[in-house]
Amino acid sequence: MDRSKKNIKAKTVLLLIDVSNNLDFPGNEEIIASVPTIYLNDNYNNWHSNFNEQLEKCLSGKSNGKLLAQQLTPKKADFFVLKPMHCGFYGTSLQIPLSKMKAKKLILAALAADIFVMYTANDAYMRGFDLTIVSDGVLANTERDTALALHKMETKQKLSMLTN
Repeated sequence: MDRSKKNIKAKTVLLLIDVSNNLDFPGNEEIIASVPTIYLNDNYNNWHSNFNEQLEKCLSGKSNGKLLAQQLTPKKADFFVLKPMHCGFYGTSLQIPLSKMKAKKLILAALAADIFVMYTANDAYMRGFDLTIVSDGVLANTERDTALALHKMETKQKLSMLTN
């Protein structure tokens, strides 16, 4: 299916949060679909960077996140939004493509379930989006932190869980 970026209308949009990540932290690794995909990634305080530069860094031989970046390399039709902090909406243009797509539902899969995913899910919930979390596609630094974050999001943001 050829998906031109200009006029996509989609009620469901996949947000991949911080998956272009060099995994430079302890307890690091593991993750999807034919709906529009937005790669939503931290800029790591590099205000001169862009998404492609960050992806290249992750694909380099020195990156702990190389395998993950190779498995989740964006396709030409995918979208990119760099975020300055923990939430995908705060200080970003994320709402613009979602509005243009007329998105109603967001599917979240990402690293840092207990920070980036939870904060983005909270803001998406406050904006009225229906939310689905790919429970096998989110991770925190520990299994306990992942389970706690998933439980909190399921009960507080009334999201659906998609499990493998």
